[in-house]
Amino acid sequence: MKNCQIYYGQKLLYFIEKLWTTDEFKKAHRDIHPELWDILDKATQYPICFYEPNDPLERSHFSTFYRYIPLRHYDNPAVNDLYYLHELAHLAGMHHLADSRQCETPEDYKRWASAMEQNEIQASLISEVFVYLWFPTLRQKTFTFEIWVDRFLAQGAEWTPEWVFVLNGERMRAMERPNNDQIEQYIHKYFLQNKIWADIWSQSFYKVNKNINLFESIYDMSSMIFDFSKANIFKDNACRMWTNFVEENTKYGIPFRKEASQFSEYLGTDVKTMFKV
Repeated sequence: MKNCQIYYGQKLLYFIEKLWTTDEFKKAHRDIHPELWDILDKATQYPICFYEPNDPLERSHFSTFYRYIPLRHYDNPAVNDLYYLHELAHLAGMHHLADSRQCETPEDYKRWASAMEQNEIQASLISEVFVYLWFPTLRQKTFTFEIWVDRFLAQGAEWTPEWVFVLNGERMRAMERPNNDQIEQYIHKYFLQNKIWADIWSQSFYKVNKNINLFESIYDMSSMIFDFSKANIFKDNACRMWTNFVEENTKYGIPFRKEASQFSEYLGTDVKTMFKV
């Protein structure tokens, strides 16, 4: 991890706008597309740290959990935008975890693991399914091979409550009871990986949750202060506390290196190949 940069407020939204590379996402950001901006509003409520990864372990390390998003480059611009949409969707959904951020007991862990599982399901639905209903022209720009949503696009799937209900149900079925086809088997495998990831974090998840909860509480205080300079002091102090916590848990350049190593080992030694798009 290197070249960490923290953004918040309008600077954060401007930075994200510059990350988009396709016309679909640029226009959606500029025109305040309701579904995209629902995600942006929630994800950017608090600061985000963007950084450049410089270790293979970071390829599979879910640093978005503690609001650190790795900057990545994909040769395909559409895949680039799907990646950032996925990570921002994670952050947008994590605000629902506030009730699990004071916990250390086994029962609290189960609640947290379930919430994280739901967070991944929703982020995947957004970046792998719903996005193609929002932007119909995007599909021809992403992958040359068949993807799961194609079977529903062929049936005329649209961004309607009825289709959202169907797609949610079908996705849950594919994750838990996949058909005997390669695409659904792959979805099922990723679903199982989420459970392994949560198991790996079972002894340390609460530290991140407590820190993020405190960070957000202090940051929120700035909104109650009308003096601009004093409000910024609260924001700066919150960010300093948050980043200090991450640095204190960093070893050889990777925060929570033990968890990163364990998950990488589970996936296999060739992490780059495993996650290559």
